[in-house]
Amino acid sequence: MEISLQKIIPFTQARNMLSDLVDRVRKEQFFIISKQNRQKAVLVDIDYFQNLQKELEQERLAQIEDTLRSKFQQYTKKIKRGKTLTEEEAYQILSGKKLTW
Repeated sequence: MEISLQKIIPFTQARNMLSDLVDRVRKEQFFIISKQNRQKAVLVDIDYFQNLQKELEQERLAQIEDTLRSKFQQYTKKIKRGKTLTEEEAYQILSGKKLTW
């Protein structure tokens, strides 16, 4: 991702103009704060941040759903072959972990 140099603001400058940056961040969505010539933090609009969180949550849920679907297919294939699974085997297929109790 290319970032415009106008979006990168030194820490001392950001501290002195924080109120202005907070007002401007709504339109421009984010500013990167640098300290000692290294990018250290990002100032983002709250709506933008919340949308990013929602997108991440949707991605996590999709990954969980894919994993569960795959594990359940493994489980049902073994059941269809007439094999009786123990609780430990079923747990291991569905979770990828060994039953500890």
